[in-house]
Formats: sequence, structure tokens, C-alpha cells
Amino acid sequence: GCDTGAPGEREMNRHLADRVTAKLAARGWVVLRPENNAKEGAHAYTWAQYLEWVGDQSRRGTAVVEIHGQGRIGSVSALGVIGDARAPLNAVLGKAFGFFPTEYRLRGVPRHGGAIVEAYDTDQFRKMSPLQRHEAAEAVSAAIADGICRWHNRDRAASGNSGKDGRQWASSEVLAGCSATGCPVDESYVQRNGIRAKTY
Repeated sequence: GCDTGAPGEREMNRHLADRVTAKLAARGWVVLRPENNAKEGAHAYTWAQYLEWVGDQSRRGTAVVEIHGQGRIGSVSALGVIGDARAPLNAVLGKAFGFFPTEYRLRGVPRHGGAIVEAYDTDQFRKMSPLQRHEAAEAVSAAIADGICRWHNRDRAASGNSGKDGRQWASSEVLAGCSATGCPVDESYVQRNGIRAKTY
């Protein structure tokens, strides 16, 4: 969207996404990043096109995790997952970050089947030295990457397929037409694509 967040937040969000991407790539994952997807011209996505991309990925079973920072609002924690708390990956990430106290259906990305992780306190990060900020960013990105891998490994084990025999792995937890971060429930998206809205 047009909201760039607190000063320096957009840059830190991108840095954290880069670090999560690197950590997952080192474990053999392929990470889709809209801004890097020149084939689809994703770097030029409008907000509406981006949400369509999120919904399409979710329907294909690809989890979408958006990383943000948030300042503390009174006594409310700055950290937490925004998304369907019953979606399997969100449940795992929620153990590390908690759940942000807001209705996920009011936010574009979760409404299209993705999740937002308010992963760090922007006020705290601003007060840190560059070295402290680097160390904190490494810890945050590790927590996200580890959570994704922990859910994936647990789900593979539950499905009875280690993946070593070459069989296609089918998730035992993800609903058809959804991803591990949720299902598209946006009314216009659902109508446009002729699908039935569902939730975990």
C-alpha cells in the first residue's frame, strides 16, 4: 500500500525479508518475492495487483508471509501475527511472535490468504546501535525461517512422506484451495475467481 510505516521501517522490512530468503535458500527452499519476479513484472504491481498475486499464491498452496515492524500502541505489544490463527503456519509463527490484536479480515494480505508478521518493535530498533540492530535482525529473521521450516518438517512427518522416495509431498494440514497461511476470503476476489470462501 501507500503506508511506508515508521521511519526506516520499509528498509528494515526488506532487509529482514532478504535475510529470511537467504536462510531458507540455504536449506533448499525457493522463495517467491514479488519485487524480484521480473518475469511477471511484479516490481510494478499496484496494490490491487499485489493482493491478486497473494490470493493466487494462496489458492495454489503457497504460503505468503509479509514481514513488518510496528511501534508499541500503549500497553499493546508491537509484535504478532495478523492472519487466521487456525492456519497451520500461522499457529507456529504465533508461538514465536504472538497474535496481533486486530481482526485479520480487515487487512488486505490476510484477507487474500497470506499472513502479516509484525516481527519487531520499530521504536526499540531505532534506539539500537547498528551492531545491535544487525544482531536483532538476524534473530528475528532466524525465528521466521525456523518457524516456517519447523511447520514444514512437522507436516511432512505427519503426512507419512519424508520426500526421500521422490513422491509428491501433499500437506496433511493445508486445506485444498488454501495455503498454510490461510484461505482467500476477500469477497470480490472470491466472486471474480468463482470460488467458495472457506477458513480453517
